[in-house]
Amino acid sequence: MTASLLDLYFLSPLFWTLLLLPNMEMATTQQVADFYEVSVDTIKTVLKRNKTELKSDGFVNGSGKFVKVNLTSTEIQQKQGYFLITDNQGNEVKVNNVRNSLFPKRAILRVGMLLRDSEVAKEVR
Repeated sequence: MTASLLDLYFLSPLFWTLLLLPNMEMATTQQVADFYEVSVDTIKTVLKRNKTELKSDGFVNGSGKFVKVNLTSTEIQQKQGYFLITDNQGNEVKVNNVRNSLFPKRAILRVGMLLRDSEVAKEVR
């Protein structure tokens, strides 16, 4: 993909709608890991090593209650220890009741800049 096509892809509202939690403009660690095709542990390592940078990009740790309060017009199914969010496209996202790492758009792109072995991240760069 050329740089200009990649820019259009990442600036596309459809791209962000598919990746982010509905009405929150943020993604969970699992969503970021799935997008970059790496393990959750890899994302956690990037977070641990670069927490200050990611926090400056808007990264936050939020409780399940924080996530629920900010979600509207989505189906939420309560489970033991977590809840499932189903968006308008039928995608399900698992969110913990206690603690969730939440990445806004800028932090998601920063993770791509910091990852070494992800083919998707190489395309982002």
